[in-house]
Amino acid sequence: MTAKILNFTSDTVVDLKPNVVLEEAYDKLDHALILGLTIDGDLYLASTTSKIGEMLVLLERAKQVISEN
Repeated sequence: MTAKILNFTSDTVVDLKPNVVLEEAYDKLDHALILGLTIDGDLYLASTTSKIGEMLVLLERAKQVISEN
């Protein structure tokens, strides 16, 4: 017997590993801004764009979505 594994794409109530989140986003994004903490607790920031303005727009849109939930 084999099980069919489905990815849950709604809000989560438990913490997820970064690789799970990144794998779910793979091939779905046109632009990306990755923000996180390293294992050592340092800030990690990577973007698909070199334009700071576009990065800030993504951050502000994310802040709005987070604050609405």
